[in-house]
Amino acid sequence: AITWKRTLADAINALPARPRCILLDLGLPDADGYSGVHKMVEAAPDTPVIVMTGRQERDGVDALAAGAQDYLVKDSITGELLERSIRYAIERKRAQRAHQQLREVRMSAAKKARFERGLLPTPLLPKSAVGCATYYQPGRDDAVLGGDFFAAVETADGRVRAVIGDV
Repeated sequence: AITWKRTLADAINALPARPRCILLDLGLPDADGYSGVHKMVEAAPDTPVIVMTGRQERDGVDALAAGAQDYLVKDSITGELLERSIRYAIERKRAQRAHQQLREVRMSAAKKARFERGLLPTPLLPKSAVGCATYYQPGRDDAVLGGDFFAAVETADGRVRAVIGDV
């Protein structure tokens, strides 16, 4: 199914219909150059955008830089080229989303690991002749920290106090 809109505003208002791909003309009456591409990409961040341009290579490269997945020069479009461009744009957008989700998961896991490591104590033995070595293994495979705890502190009189809690 194809839905035609004459203006960028009408196209953005039609986005709740969730199109699989957007073909965006750079020559719309209410869009000035690449601001239209930026607005459309912002309004439909999960939908691939293919820019239709009347000019050549430079416009296409700028359209890609503005967030489009592909560009087509209007005078050289064939049915086969359009079909392939739509298919590839959908796959590029899918790969881009998967990459972004993986990046977010990795960042979240790294943040969680930093937080958990920050909760592990550092032995406070500034003047002691006693050394302290620890090994901590949480019960879950993917965890840095579990429910158990430990601490080692040297008191003012030189005694070393160690606490181990097994939850």
